[in-house]
Amino acid sequence: MVRLETTAVPPTPRIDAAYAAVFALISVMPALRIAEFGPLPWYVADTACHVLIAGAIALRTRRVRLSFVAVYATFAAYAALVAASPVNLGLSLVLFAAPLSLWAVSRREPQRRWAVAGVLLGVIGATLNPAVLVATSTAGFAPWRIVVFGTPAAVIIVLAYLIPNQQRLAAERRETEYRDRAQAERLALSRDLHDVVGHGLTAISVRAQTALFLGEQTTGHREALVDITRTAADALADIRALIDALASDSDAAAADPREIPKILSHVPAAVSTTAPATEDLDRAADWPLARRLVLVRSVQEAVTNLSKHGDGDGRVTVAVQGDAFTVTATNTVGGSGLAGDASATQSEGQSGGRGLAGLTERVEDLGGSLTAEIVDGVFRLRIEVTP
Repeated sequence: MVRLETTAVPPTPRIDAAYAAVFALISVMPALRIAEFGPLPWYVADTACHVLIAGAIALRTRRVRLSFVAVYATFAAYAALVAASPVNLGLSLVLFAAPLSLWAVSRREPQRRWAVAGVLLGVIGATLNPAVLVATSTAGFAPWRIVVFGTPAAVIIVLAYLIPNQQRLAAERRETEYRDRAQAERLALSRDLHDVVGHGLTAISVRAQTALFLGEQTTGHREALVDITRTAADALADIRALIDALASDSDAAAADPREIPKILSHVPAAVSTTAPATEDLDRAADWPLARRLVLVRSVQEAVTNLSKHGDGDGRVTVAVQGDAFTVTATNTVGGSGLAGDASATQSEGQSGGRGLAGLTERVEDLGGSLTAEIVDGVFRLRIEVTP
């Protein structure tokens, strides 16, 4: 039986782990006040806000909405704490977590209202940031403090929305161009099939039918001509069906990441597989078509190679992290295909196959990499695409 191992929580992206580590270090500062002055509620709450923000930032690309809500809600509590505290809690570099969270939701969240809400709340928070509140609580309210302390914060918030939003629009334009090119290629191929192969099969069918009515043939010759006519008609019907498929935008239906567990279930019984978590596949379903298509085709290619060219065992691992994904497959050389004929068709360390060649081009178009090699009798395939 195929063993499907679903990873509930994928590894944290390195950049998010680094941000979380920095904010965790910043959390040491308010914690030192507890050590020095005791567990006063103001200092405990201050430390708790810092720790919560550090933890939420670690999830900003894996759990975009959850991280965004957690960061903004904690900052609201932090602002209220600073305003109400009888002691000066000072300023903290943890404030930079707000634009980082907004950046992630602007770049990655499919529903745009989250980013719009984020920038509006961010601008409001910038005008009432702790720097303004601290100055107000100690020296009274003065409008110039909002200009001095609030304007720079508001500018940072707006940039944290505009820059990733422009990146998102650029990615969508590239996706549209990719779709248009793919559709143009399909139309060109369908025309070539119709003009060359279709006309050729039609001519064969017509000539075979003509031969049936002209001249005299033996029973064997007549049966052969009938068979040729029937075969040509069947092939022509298949070509027309293929032309119809090429002329339609069928890639969208063939590029659903949520079908990956089903694809992995087709491997031989001795093969172990690891699939992404359901939540990650749901988010991947909102990727641009080009990225979704490459992900699904990568898994299909890995399963096909392993099923046809392996000796019955092996492993396929699919990992999705944010906008990045990795597909790896290993199996002992066997079977009758690429890996099985490696000794006759290629040397150790080389790879081949039309499927891999076509997939390599698609992967490289996304800035990714594909490596396929045979080392010590083991075929290894690794496909990696990063944001």
